[in-house]
Amino acid sequence: MARKPAATAAPAAPATAGNVTVNAISKAQAVRECLAAGVTNPEQGCAWIKDKFGLQLTTQHFSATKARPADGSALQGKLLEAMETMKPLVKAHGVEKIQRIAELVSGR
Repeated sequence: MARKPAATAAPAAPATAGNVTVNAISKAQAVRECLAAGVTNPEQGCAWIKDKFGLQLTTQHFSATKARPADGSALQGKLLEAMETMKPLVKAHGVEKIQRIAELVSGR
């Protein structure tokens, strides 16, 4: 038997919470917008996000998101740094020995 075509849902309208329109926005994006608005204090930021977007955040979540760059550039920079540090080791000891060391350290 042939399958029925999937019903296409109409785009969801923004929900309302009291007099606040709640947009479909991630908590991380809400924190980035809050920081762009100049609110950097976690307590004030959580209140700002609650008022503007209707999202409930803990101060820990706010601080963690604030510390994490949106594009992952800090992680890429650290990875590049680590690889540059390893280059002389690989050159001096060879790829096989460095792989074996990594396996021993990782518990494989």
